[in-house]
Amino acid sequence: MKKHDKVRIFLSYARQDKNRVADLHRRLSAAGFRPWVDMENLLPGKLWEPTIQRAIRDADFFVACVSSNSQKRGFLQKEIKNALDIWQEKLPDDIYLIPVRLEDCKVPEDLSAFQWVNLFEPDGWNKLLRAIEAGTKRREGAPPLETSLPELDSKSTELPTPLRGAKAALSPSPAQTRGLPLVTFPSELAGLLCWLSPAAWETLDDNTRRFLITLGIKLEPIVQIIPYTPVPLIIGFECLALGALGENFSQICQQTAGVDPGHLRLLLALAAMKTATRLRTWATEDGNPGARHLLFTLNLDPEMLNCSHLEKFLDRYSHIWENQFLFEVSERTTVSCLARLRELQSDFKLRYCADDYNAWNSDAKNALKKRVEMSKVDNETFRVAMDLRTTQTKAAIAQLSVHKIANKPLIVEGLENEKHLRFLNAHWPHTTHGGLFGQGYMVEPGRPWETWTVDLKKFGLPGGHILNNVAPSGAPV
Repeated sequence: MKKHDKVRIFLSYARQDKNRVADLHRRLSAAGFRPWVDMENLLPGKLWEPTIQRAIRDADFFVACVSSNSQKRGFLQKEIKNALDIWQEKLPDDIYLIPVRLEDCKVPEDLSAFQWVNLFEPDGWNKLLRAIEAGTKRREGAPPLETSLPELDSKSTELPTPLRGAKAALSPSPAQTRGLPLVTFPSELAGLLCWLSPAAWETLDDNTRRFLITLGIKLEPIVQIIPYTPVPLIIGFECLALGALGENFSQICQQTAGVDPGHLRLLLALAAMKTATRLRTWATEDGNPGARHLLFTLNLDPEMLNCSHLEKFLDRYSHIWENQFLFEVSERTTVSCLARLRELQSDFKLRYCADDYNAWNSDAKNALKKRVEMSKVDNETFRVAMDLRTTQTKAAIAQLSVHKIANKPLIVEGLENEKHLRFLNAHWPHTTHGGLFGQGYMVEPGRPWETWTVDLKKFGLPGGHILNNVAPSGAPV
């Protein structure tokens, strides 16, 4: 067998199998491969979580070493879910994820669709080598999926052919006739669409497919505005849908009228999760510990709640949304889906943000007030309060503070006027009401987040931010 010193193999395992996996690492190294296992390759002082995620992403093969110990909860399950995400980017005939049984045991359900290798049998080692060889040859002879997808070049005034139909249908403003330098995840989104409904994917025309898988996310920072801090104190970002030409959510729905509404929401949710993960990874790798505590929010509406694949989606991507995502619930959702919201929170421990809390009815407030982690006041209510500020100062403050849930952040949306911010600084009683947070087009992320984001005003759009499409290292994303 030839030496494959460039073939990278990630070894995932349960801690109880450390000695057996160390032996497998030695055998793969002796065979000329570049195996990666944390006990050998994770250097002291490195941030272990982003380092492991990057090692999985960079690997040519992911070998899941399973035994009777693999049924226990631990990092093995999280690593397998990461690998399944990456597997979705591969071509159908690619070999990437290889379950290796260290003993006669049950293979985890997530891996049951993959043919496994019994390493404890006499021919197990040779079978593993043949699988890696076959996968390497297949990869060397196949073009990556990304080569068939359109490039969005912000320097060009001409759109890629597949996107011109979207331009004609939506008639964007002159400022939107260029493709945004939007960081997108086409392979992952294509994989999700195929997984949700292979038959539906086959019925989509090429324009619609490319439009869907090049959807991205606009980030709106949520910043503490009272008390004021010289460097913006960001607690998180709201993730909002954004098309390659600057299309908002309504325009995206118009362009994809023939697509299942629930599938579209799950697609946008995955784009949000991938965007959030990319931002946190960049910031963490750059030595910013604050990235670990960022919260990201995304909308949970009736169309998403009623999607028959929602539970499977939440299971599949739990390693991404757990601990970093809050699901925004509006009055439209609470009116029609109250029981469903309680069920999902009980079963999945979903974290909720009370969006447009000023519009919630009393039943919804009584049922969910203790279950939400923050509340938001909508643009209209905020505008009415600001209209009162010059004549009825106390009434203006009361118009906002009545919607604050005790000991939980209150966020005012639509912060777009410096005068409003000045008024709140002068009159918001933070000693008794706590801090006040803001979101809107005048809110900037500031240092250090501006390193990894770009203001959409630079492209003729009202505001919000997108990921910088050049990584901090200077390499294109």
